[in-house]
Amino acid sequence: MSNQIQYINPLGLFQNPAFSQIVTTQGNGKTIYVGGQDLYRGFQASQKYLGSLKNPPVITGFFVSALAHPDFLVEIDAVAFIPEE
Repeated sequence: MSNQIQYINPLGLFQNPAFSQIVTTQGNGKTIYVGGQDLYRGFQASQKYLGSLKNPPVITGFFVSALAHPDFLVEIDAVAFIPEE
């Protein structure tokens, strides 16, 4: 059994040093965490604390009265687990 964490920030998605777009973990299976997209103002404050981390966490943010951009209608986060065979 291996214990690995992989941080993924695909080209074409918003690049921010304060959070990762996708994180996968490998142990007794593989867990995949996909964070929400294109949050600007909500994460400006967090960069002060998270921007210097070597491997920043996956972060989800939402606003009660709106999403991160006025044109957005929905934001989806995902967590998936794939067991070892």
